[in-house]
Amino acid sequence: MNKKNLLWSLLTILFASIFSVSFVSCGDDDDNNSNESTITENDPEGTIIMNLVNNDDDIVIDEEWPYMHVGMTPQNNIDTWYYNAQIVSLGKVKGLSAIMKIPESGWAERCAATPGFGYIIRQSKVSAYDARRTDGYKYCRVYLVDFIKSTSGGIMGATIKYQLWNPEQ
Repeated sequence: MNKKNLLWSLLTILFASIFSVSFVSCGDDDDNNSNESTITENDPEGTIIMNLVNNDDDIVIDEEWPYMHVGMTPQNNIDTWYYNAQIVSLGKVKGLSAIMKIPESGWAERCAATPGFGYIIRQSKVSAYDARRTDGYKYCRVYLVDFIKSTSGGIMGATIKYQLWNPEQ
């Protein structure tokens, strides 16, 4: 009988251990990550999330004339793709809603993609009748959430949040 009691005691301990382990859950590794890849209440209305792949391909972010494009190069630069579009890096910002004013300098056709940085893309509204005349710019503010990593650990793209934007509003 002692062997039977010992066996039941060991089985009870084993089942209790397995049962208690089954109720333990793992926490999210990104609990403290401020660069969330979802729309949050801090993001302005009209925010869109997009994944860019660094393969020299572009995406259209505004289909109204003049069309606004953005892409990512294999060198991990954000590119505006067209002659009358420019981008400026604003450095580290706390999200899309923190991008509030237009800088006067620093505009280029492309710039380095850096997680946590804010960018503004401007597209010249070139006149359909005279390419030398512009009717101002339309704007898009962009926040680079994070890089997309390949299974081998290299960068294969980036997740961005963006919003077509009228800075006067």
